[in-house]
Amino acid sequence: MGRDHHTTIEDQRSKATFKFTEAIFPGVEISIELKEIMSSSNSEFQQIQVVRSVFGKTLVTDGKTQSSEMDEYVYREFNRQNCMCICCNCL
Repeated sequence: MGRDHHTTIEDQRSKATFKFTEAIFPGVEISIELKEIMSSSNSEFQQIQVVRSVFGKTLVTDGKTQSSEMDEYVYREFNRQNCMCICCNCL
C-alpha cells in the first residue's frame, strides 16, 4: 500500500472548517466560517481576537464582532460626513 491510500493529519486538517458563532438577538445567531485566527489574547478586562473571515480581518471582543475590513468604509464615511458638517458649518 502506498502513501496515497492513507489519509494524513494534514489532509484532514485541510478539509476541516471552524466557525465563529455569535448571538445577535435572543434566538438569532450568525455563524461565519473562519479562514484564520490571527490573534487571541486576554486583557484584564476582556477577551480579544482578530480573525480572518469572508469579511476580511475582524476584531472580536468578548465574543462580539466590533469591526471588520468589509465594513470599514461605513466608519470612514460617517467620520468624514461629521467633519464636513463641522468644517462647513452646515449644522
